Parts: sequence; C-alpha cells; structure tokens
Amino acid sequence: AAGEKLNREAPMLCYSIVQTKPDFSTVDNNLFIEMKLLNKRSKLNTIVTQMSSRITIYRGQGAHVLFMVYDAADIISDDEKFVQDFEKHDGIYVVVIR
Repeated sequence: AAGEKLNREAPMLCYSIVQTKPDFSTVDNNLFIEMKLLNKRSKLNTIVTQMSSRITIYRGQGAHVLFMVYDAADIISDDEKFVQDFEKHDGIYVVVIR
C-alpha cells in the first residue's frame, strides 16, 4: 500500500450543479479517499451529512470509497454503530482513528 500512487484533490466530479473532489484518489479513480477531522462534538452532524452526500456522488462514479475519520476528541463512543450505516453500501469503508 505504501507504494500506491495517489492523486491529491482530484478528479473534479460534477453532481447536479455542484462540483466536488475527493481528498485523494488512485490513478485509475477506482478508490476515493476522504479524510475527516472530528475535534468538536458540534462537527459530528456535519461530518455525517458530508459523508452521506459523498457516498451518492462517488458511487455514481463506480468507485470504492474510504472515509478516514480522525476522532481527535474521542467523541464517537461506539465505532461499530458509527460505521454500520455507511458500510451497508457496497464499496464503502469507514475507519475511525484516534
């Protein structure tokens, strides 16, 4: 994995009338990687909403998605419960990092 070449903030993807881009993507655009920093309880709802909307956009591209959520303030009390609804979608993976 350390030898994998990644694009940063590319490609630009259109959905309806908005554009978005993943934090990182593989050269073949088969995997999009999103990193989220959770450092305040008030950001939890925003992060969940962002992740949910990105699933729709990225899966429309036929890609797998890895969300890396850095829980700096130890806000997520149950990692499994946090992850389960996202990972119900094929090709969606969520990792909580502390």
